[in-house]
Amino acid sequence: MRKGDESRSNIRDEVFRSALVERSAMRTMIVALSAFLACTVGPAASADDLPGHPIVGRIAAGKALILYDVSSEVKDIVQTRATAPDGTLRLERDALDALAKIGPSVPRAKSFEVRVTYFKNGDVSPVYGTPTFNGVERFAILSMSAADIRGDRDHWKEAARSSAPIPNFVTFLVTGTLPPPAS
Repeated sequence: MRKGDESRSNIRDEVFRSALVERSAMRTMIVALSAFLACTVGPAASADDLPGHPIVGRIAAGKALILYDVSSEVKDIVQTRATAPDGTLRLERDALDALAKIGPSVPRAKSFEVRVTYFKNGDVSPVYGTPTFNGVERFAILSMSAADIRGDRDHWKEAARSSAPIPNFVTFLVTGTLPPPAS
């Protein structure tokens, strides 16, 4: 082996070793971040129980913020050609159901806010043949006090799962729009 070949081999070995160290450090960081998020973000409802993906985002000044992604529900609403009022009522009941399942597991909160969001799709990509990402729509905000949640005032949990009227102490503010029905 020539002297130049030997130095290239040493350089290659050194680059390989540093890549392994970086990869190991990155793996350690990902595991640590995952553990941190699991401990601080809060419980997520199981996919079998709810449509969408609700998670407790933060608890500050006694207010729990629940982020609720209803992208799959919005897709279903569009495909079934539901009217905007019917789709909105469906999402309101889903958000109420998410709150019924997650709320009791957050003991420090004095009030709850559920932010109902979904991913908007753009044009179909000519390269991949799938819709492109076009942002996040902040559709609505559902608010309730913790006392009402824990006390099951007016049996609001049953209203989430049935066609019973939603109690007037539940605040549901629509801040966005649903996409038009599929043609």
